[in-house]
Amino acid sequence: MLTMNKLFEISIERLLKRKQILKMSEKIPNGGLENWLQWELMEALEDAGYKTALKGKVAQWGCDIIVDDEVGIELRTASVGNINWLTNAIDKHPKAHLYLFTFLNRDNSMAREIFERTITELGFIYKSDSLTSNTILLVAKRAQDSF
Repeated sequence: MLTMNKLFEISIERLLKRKQILKMSEKIPNGGLENWLQWELMEALEDAGYKTALKGKVAQWGCDIIVDDEVGIELRTASVGNINWLTNAIDKHPKAHLYLFTFLNRDNSMAREIFERTITELGFIYKSDSLTSNTILLVAKRAQDSF
């Protein structure tokens, strides 16, 4: 079963190889990064031996990616570091098992600290790291979930 730690490991490995695209996306607000991210992650997950599907968009859990017919992953990107847009993913997709967020945290921004505090207060645990000097990857799950 895909766990939060494994999703984080697969995601960080794949996206660090794509730093140039992430850096370019920092210059283009609302540039469609989430769709690109979805396809990159699906390919990385399949390369790691997982089966992925998009049927969750409609039929199961309302999530962006379904892994092995049992784990729903919701993706959310924020090209301007909008914390409310990120937490909105949890409100709109409460049945997701795992959440993967990318967001901007430019110099002197408190976006990372605020979002990490917010996600903890909402009852989630997470792993996060920098993808570029401005872009953060954060994978989260509800503290009580086994995923």
